[in-house]
Amino acid sequence: MSLSPSIFAANTTLLFIYIIIITPFSPSPPP
Repeated sequence: MSLSPSIFAANTTLLFIYIIIITPFSPSPPP
């Protein structure tokens, strides 16, 4: 039961880091 929140927190953290790293390099999606 304690594994689900852990996975959710990990996924949220990875998504947050991914957005921080990718956003500055792609301000707008390619055509």
